[in-house]
Amino acid sequence: MQRQTLRAIALELGARNPGLGAEAYIQLIRARADNAAAAQKTLAGLQRTIESLDLGGERIRALAILQQAQTAFESGRLEEAEAGFAELSFLRRSELDPARKAWAEAADLQADSAALRGDTEAADRIRLEKVAALVRLQQDFGREQWRTELARAGDWYDSGVRLGKNQDLLRAIRIYRDAVLPLAPRERVPMDWAATQNNLGNALTALGERESGTARLEEAVRAFRSALGEYTRERVPLQWAMTQNNLGALLWTLGERESGTARLEEAVQAFRAALAE
Repeated sequence: MQRQTLRAIALELGARNPGLGAEAYIQLIRARADNAAAAQKTLAGLQRTIESLDLGGERIRALAILQQAQTAFESGRLEEAEAGFAELSFLRRSELDPARKAWAEAADLQADSAALRGDTEAADRIRLEKVAALVRLQQDFGREQWRTELARAGDWYDSGVRLGKNQDLLRAIRIYRDAVLPLAPRERVPMDWAATQNNLGNALTALGERESGTARLEEAVRAFRSALGEYTRERVPLQWAMTQNNLGALLWTLGERESGTARLEEAVQAFRAALAE
């Protein structure tokens, strides 16, 4: 490793730990030297990752930043190196996995540089920021997966409705229940969960209208009412009105199959609620 880097580490550690005994101080420097050597290997890996990116502005810009950060690191200007590694955070916004990998490696180097200087607080903050960013990326990926599964179910629903295929409606219902709902937990994404419940209710209604019993229709009632638990009038008035309308039509269908008027009266209430918006 570069002598300048080791010298800078020693000076930083000495300034931060003026009362440290000689033996402990030497052990601390030796440990940091090993860490700095590992960081240099990470730097080499980061360069290979960036060089693997597609030709274009993203790659050219990242290589230029990396070169400056690497020069600073090897010259012992660790804070300057940290700032350079932080600049590579723009790669996180890329849709390409290699670019995101390069961002993650740069974030590690940024934190490593802070730790080499003995600034554990800064290193911890950088790593926490990386964790938070990874969580956001995972959530974005999860929502894209939810949208894709939702579209799958929608395709089978449309086919079942337009072509009169009950098996397609059953398939849509299974996808809503087994694939879409697990990707939209109510406690984390209540609006997505409500949207899924509403779509599930529509599929159950379409199938239930073709069957002689009322089991599917009762399930649809529960799905629409579940959706209304999050689709409140105050929060999303139009979605609330749409779901009230769906519920009203369903209750009307149920009321026509029953001898009493309770379901029809509930349907009237639902339609009047929808008309409010």
